[in-house]
Amino acid sequence: ALSWHDLESAKEVFGRKCLVGLVEKAEESIRRYERFFGWGDNGEYNECVGERMVNSDKRNQHDSFEGTNAWEALRKKNEYDVLLYEYAKNLYTQQSTMYENFN
Repeated sequence: ALSWHDLESAKEVFGRKCLVGLVEKAEESIRRYERFFGWGDNGEYNECVGERMVNSDKRNQHDSFEGTNAWEALRKKNEYDVLLYEYAKNLYTQQSTMYENFN
């Protein structure tokens, strides 16, 4: 079973070792990776990334069962994952100021 210590360890690793990208901010995340890693110096690369961005999101809308017993059971079971994801979203925002002018 996971513990708060495990969560704090994961957050420390994220903070020190990860350049965070988010699916819901995919284009911005890709641009961040491009700047950080020095990618995207040619037209073929840009065309490939553009095509992937247009054709990659295959998510479908589903009914939400938030507030139901099943929802609460899943939320509780995945509590540490949810907390780590929230931390990653905050870290993404923090990194935005650090990496926006990175070259």
